[in-house]
Amino acid sequence: MLRREVGMTIDIALCIILHPEGRQILVARRPDNVHLPGFWEFPGGKVEPGETIVDCCIREAREEVALEVTVLRELPSVVHAYPDRTVRLHPVLCQATSTDARPLASSEVRWVEFGELAGLRFPEGNREIVEGLVKKMPAHPALENLL
Repeated sequence: MLRREVGMTIDIALCIILHPEGRQILVARRPDNVHLPGFWEFPGGKVEPGETIVDCCIREAREEVALEVTVLRELPSVVHAYPDRTVRLHPVLCQATSTDARPLASSEVRWVEFGELAGLRFPEGNREIVEGLVKKMPAHPALENLL
């Protein structure tokens, strides 16, 4: 079980959501009233007490972009210290069951090609994850049957 307390690292599940056809990935733009406004991100959020990373990812996909997802695999976690908080990002590779994403908790959502990720402004904590996706995901074993 993961813990989240004041002054401790915040565990966040990131939904790396593949388009049903597997050639695009979903990104969302952070709204103006949150930490790091206007940056692009992967849908996701704080892991609640007693919640698994996978369960959080499934919940956040529903709550943030109105999508049902099938979890393919968990990817390596990344820890990043911002001046005001430390986050442990837990990326989870998922496949959407439809293309009908809606921006329920963001200002905009967009399906993009893997190569387009490098041109979007992501929070610094996401840099390693984005670089890995750009370099490795089109050949990722989890995508063998999707491409």
